[in-house]
Amino acid sequence: MTADRRRTLSNLLAARLIPHRFLAAQLRRPSGWFGRWVMTRGLDDGNAALIEATLDALALAPADRFLDVGFGGGAAIRRAAERTRAALYGVDVSPDMVSEGHRRLGALVRAGRLDLVTGDVTALPLRDGLVDAICTTNTIYFWDDLPAALSELSRVLAPGGRVAFGYTGRAKMERFGEITRHGFRTFTPAELEAALADAGFRDVRSTDLRGAVTEGDHVTVASRPSALRPSARRP
Repeated sequence: MTADRRRTLSNLLAARLIPHRFLAAQLRRPSGWFGRWVMTRGLDDGNAALIEATLDALALAPADRFLDVGFGGGAAIRRAAERTRAALYGVDVSPDMVSEGHRRLGALVRAGRLDLVTGDVTALPLRDGLVDAICTTNTIYFWDDLPAALSELSRVLAPGGRVAFGYTGRAKMERFGEITRHGFRTFTPAELEAALADAGFRDVRSTDLRGAVTEGDHVTVASRPSALRPSARRP
């Protein structure tokens, strides 16, 4: 049985055995033993192709300092560590994901390459201009204040920095309505592009993915504005 067929079977079993509201809550904020042992593996396996496409669009250079917002099982950080020699950062809203990340990504932490912290995307616990590239995959559905989140991403990006969003589009998400009706906010590429432009980002563009697993998914990339907006927060 191929990896894709195993993932499909696993997803079907989960849909039958796990209450939809509980699964939606775990997707928003993985927690407890289920979050640490089930969701981390499910997020890494289920998002593998989308993570790869998002990192490809980000086009990391060896000197790029990298941040993953909502790093989940840590797959994007592990892949980024192979593409850049610079510092790596991960922020997740779930303290359990940060704790599990220290275990799963311990070698990078001990080597002094990776910092993992708990935080919300609307108030990132990072200094201005810290990173050159930001990746976030399957997270924007849970951002309650998109303009505030985009402002924070802009703040922590260095001049010329890039951000890449990997996400499932509205049409595909509607097929999972039993889950996504519990607190998901869905987007079309045009809507995310408009929000990024309103936040002052430039060079905004989207790619529609066409893989066997990623059909209906999208990657949207943008560059940080030339000047940082004033910020009262200086952690």
